[in-house]
Amino acid sequence: MCQLFIPWLLVVLLIASIILLFFKRLWWLSIVLVIVVLLLNCRYEVVAFNLSIQKESDGVLKVMTWNIDGSSPTILDNINKISQKIRQENTDVVFIAEDFYQCCDVLDILLKPVYPFTTHIVCNDSHYFYSKYPLSKSEWIGKEIDPLSCIIECYVDIEGQKIALYGCHLSCNNYSGGKENLRAEQIHGFSSLLLYLQNVDFSSQLREEECGFIANRVDFNTLTFIMGDMNDVAGSPALRILGTLGYKNAWWKGGSGYGATIHSPVPYRIDHILYRQGLKGLKLNSIKKIDAEGLSDHDALVAEFIFEK
Repeated sequence: MCQLFIPWLLVVLLIASIILLFFKRLWWLSIVLVIVVLLLNCRYEVVAFNLSIQKESDGVLKVMTWNIDGSSPTILDNINKISQKIRQENTDVVFIAEDFYQCCDVLDILLKPVYPFTTHIVCNDSHYFYSKYPLSKSEWIGKEIDPLSCIIECYVDIEGQKIALYGCHLSCNNYSGGKENLRAEQIHGFSSLLLYLQNVDFSSQLREEECGFIANRVDFNTLTFIMGDMNDVAGSPALRILGTLGYKNAWWKGGSGYGATIHSPVPYRIDHILYRQGLKGLKLNSIKKIDAEGLSDHDALVAEFIFEK
């Protein structure tokens, strides 16, 4: 839970370091605080500092993840624009979270001409992969941990290259199986704040179990991407489980800035694309955040990878 406070702690420490510069005898303390900020930033992968690393390559793979907020009352009004944004990025694979019943059939029709392969057949419950290339061995896994979350496992074959895909909508702080639903904007008073913090702790444990479940299934001999709405920030115990297996956070390795993918009630980067660097020559080429422009409460992420010979 403490990782949620790290970004704001960094801001406070930076402000304090600037104030200390006005006191001649305390300039050294200002330097100490800046060093602490840099160490915490690296530890929790808060703000990324990367220059453009794009390279020319014949073997390029693009992936996208986007939570489209299918429960929004305006989703059907926005579905054409959502489809246009997805198709405009022209990725090879896209994972769409919260594509609920009221919009999934419409979006399916709009995307099928470009993305003829999908995981609808195994998970008619709001979270899907779409692909330009054939998908196989599709399975909804991890339901026993939290029936309200979702992990889709499948494989895509791109010109003879087998790639494992894990699309995630992990346990949410606002709602998870076995606890009372409560959103951050519904907090009014100490009692509701205490309840929400208990929910955050409960959901954090579920996300650790879910990431551990994924960790036990990955095949180190197969190229693998883990992406989606993780409902957790980089540096969290859950994502560190995957980090111990060598999975890198694409934003931290190739992004620039804070990169928040949600902005209300507090900005955080909870949507991620994870990959294992260097496996069979897979290298991150670029990553960018796509502004939802009011179409969803989440921004999208698009990452481009190259296969080095």
